[in-house]
Amino acid sequence: MEVRYSLLLKKSLHDFKKNPVLLLPLVFTIFIGIFLFLIFFTQVIVFGYLNLSYETNLIKFIILLLIFIFIDIILLILSGALINSMYFGLLHAIITKKEALVKDMWNGASKFTILYSKFYLVKLLLFVVPISVLALLIFIGFLISKGTGIVFAFIFGAVLILYLLALWLLFTFGFLFFAPIMTKSRTNSVILLIKESLKYTRENLGHAVLTWLIVFVISLTITIANQILGFLIKVLPSISLVFVILTILLTVFAVLLIIWLKIFLFNSYFNYNLKNL
Repeated sequence: MEVRYSLLLKKSLHDFKKNPVLLLPLVFTIFIGIFLFLIFFTQVIVFGYLNLSYETNLIKFIILLLIFIFIDIILLILSGALINSMYFGLLHAIITKKEALVKDMWNGASKFTILYSKFYLVKLLLFVVPISVLALLIFIGFLISKGTGIVFAFIFGAVLILYLLALWLLFTFGFLFFAPIMTKSRTNSVILLIKESLKYTRENLGHAVLTWLIVFVISLTITIANQILGFLIKVLPSISLVFVILTILLTVFAVLLIIWLKIFLFNSYFNYNLKNL
């Protein structure tokens, strides 16, 4: 597969300039962020109002804490899926119709939010469940004896490292094109979409790796620039205001860059055989 990645990047920038509606989900991101902050703040207030702590009433404290954690996880999954689904609706419209409208954002939100939430949940379970099982096995080993615990920790610790490596490869490359595949598919089964995503990556591994590498290098450049500015603010406080302004500008640029890379990912899947603009 011969792919002109520089041309895909140029097309993605052209698509971004032509469709400023891609900035609209940022407004909802801000409102959702404020909403989540108020939820978290309310939870803290509830703990204070009930005068609960692990020292005064351990059982009630743990139960309420678990309830709040469960609520927070659900809200974070749904809010993240909602914002991403808005982008997916816009990006799919850009790819298929060359132009995105506000209604495409709402169509994406209504069509993909629940499905993408399920995808988030699958990723969460893939991370939490095996790690919890391995941790439990190590704990049981120490209950048996200290020696057994050390042996279990060595064996299952090695298994954990290998599993985390495999999980990173799966999330990074296996799921790379899950979103564009989801937008073109008619199925509502997240498992079938995952299988299709894995199949595409397996059949186009070089393309997947190069696409990810381009996204990674561009993102890393902005991250390094932010770190440098943060360091300069600390060591040169006398001109920190200049660096603060630069940091704000760089943050805005980073947000725009993320949207550009989202477009690039979709173009890399749908328009990999692009020859000219």
